[in-house]
Amino acid sequence: MDMVFSLAQENNLKVFISPHYFFPTDQGWKFGGSLEKFMQSKGMWIKETED
Repeated sequence: MDMVFSLAQENNLKVFISPHYFFPTDQGWKFGGSLEKFMQSKGMWIKETED
């Protein structure tokens, strides 16, 4: 990852990170593609919040 960030900085590129899980609050999304809706309906990659 250090190399990715170094090369991105050297080339003036932005790096975007997307977590591969859904929080329970994500169930209220107003927008989403068919893949997101399918994954939510199956409970895929649900991350429980920690108290």
